[in-house]
Amino acid sequence: MFDNSETGNKRLSSILALVFVFAMIMGPGPGVYLVNPGPDHDGPAPTLLGLPIVYAWAVLWFGVQAAVLVTAYLTIWSRDERES
Repeated sequence: MFDNSETGNKRLSSILALVFVFAMIMGPGPGVYLVNPGPDHDGPAPTLLGLPIVYAWAVLWFGVQAAVLVTAYLTIWSRDERES
């Protein structure tokens, strides 16, 4: 009745959408408060490989979003184009 690959594509697309939305929230949103030292922090700002930790946090979540897009392109979107 249902093609196994179609069900798998729907599940994968749902998972990728959830991960992408989560990365959008965690990157510039409330997730920043997890790594931001705040105004009462004494001493130099924490860094990661020479990059301020807040910027590194944003770059990390941008990488997650890019990985979701590449995964969707290679698995879901390319199949739709070939079948048309």
